[in-house]
Amino acid sequence: MCHLLLAHALTPPYFSRTIDVSASGSYAVVTQDAHQAHLVKLAAFGRGHVERRYVFEDPGMSSLASYDFGAQFGPRDAEVVFGCAHGYVHVWDRDLGVVSRGLDHGAGTVVQAVAVRGYTLRDLTVVAYGL
Repeated sequence: MCHLLLAHALTPPYFSRTIDVSASGSYAVVTQDAHQAHLVKLAAFGRGHVERRYVFEDPGMSSLASYDFGAQFGPRDAEVVFGCAHGYVHVWDRDLGVVSRGLDHGAGTVVQAVAVRGYTLRDLTVVAYGL
């Protein structure tokens, strides 16, 4: 059902890979094949609109990052966890659309999956599975 809601808000030719809905049910973060994620404000009657895009504008940084796991909301939906480079998992400020910090999982680590846990921004933990 949620995927049908979001289909109206996203622009082809990219396809949705993963969807995470906020605890309040007001937002969804949608990962697309084009190494980007979108914050979608959900609305009634199967409609919604994109409020923000999470993507590196610098082609050099974009080419260094990997996106093996889908974007997920952080604690209290204030941050979005998406992308990894040089063993650092990127944590984006949900409202500003910029990387606010990186969580170090060791140089050379390829992070393939994450689980986000914690109750505040201060104790945000990303449990990563990688090579």
